[in-house]
Amino acid sequence: MEEKRFFLYGRTIQEGDLALIRQTINQHWEKGRTFISQELCRIWNWRQPNGYLRDVVCRSLLLSLFRSGLINLPPYLRANYHNRNRNRTPRIFTPKTSISTEPLLGKIKDYPCLSLKLVVKRSPDESLWNYLVHKYHYQGYRFIIGSHLKYIAYLENRPIACLGWGSATWSIKSRDQFIGWSAFS
Repeated sequence: MEEKRFFLYGRTIQEGDLALIRQTINQHWEKGRTFISQELCRIWNWRQPNGYLRDVVCRSLLLSLFRSGLINLPPYLRANYHNRNRNRTPRIFTPKTSISTEPLLGKIKDYPCLSLKLVVKRSPDESLWNYLVHKYHYQGYRFIIGSHLKYIAYLENRPIACLGWGSATWSIKSRDQFIGWSAFS
């Protein structure tokens, strides 16, 4: 008899994996879903390129298996888990120095010091990027979920543009139906 296999979130899940998942869940039931997913990531050595555990992806994988009836999961430890970030306003820090809003005149070639700087996570540059987008973007600032890049363009040490790219959404119902994808594709 052929063993069932599922391919979820870049990982092949076989019957042996399901047994390990169930054992880990039973062993750490009281510690909650986050601890369980982190423990599975440690067991599998499932890490992002930056070395952090693929915890969020693992929780999504566990939720997919739960919704498919293949595993049981403990209840959420925090009430209202799914809505905790939806209406939360991000904390925006105002920069210590003022930012010039004087119009720039001329052409780019008139300004020899144009530079583009990568914004590092949890750095003062990220606080500045978040502040500028919050203050000047017509939609304001929102968290970028998943893998992302942020840059600030400077003209003679003055920030003139914020650029941001985020990874594609894992699941969009209409797109997935059109392509013919399912949770087990």
